[in-house]
Amino acid sequence: MEVIAVIHQRVVIERILRHVGLWSGTPRMAPSRAPPVEQTDHRSSPYDMSDPMPDYENVYTD
Repeated sequence: MEVIAVIHQRVVIERILRHVGLWSGTPRMAPSRAPPVEQTDHRSSPYDMSDPMPDYENVYTD
């Protein structure tokens, strides 16, 4: 299959879809949502206490 044309005009697209019985009208806008609520649960996890740079003994100097 090859694309031989691209139609950008909304009126032309609507007429074609109405002709073949596939036009369902303009989609309805969904109601807007509230912004996300920030989590205030600050329970510690086992990963919070881990040291990002653990001290390993230096095998070359010991």
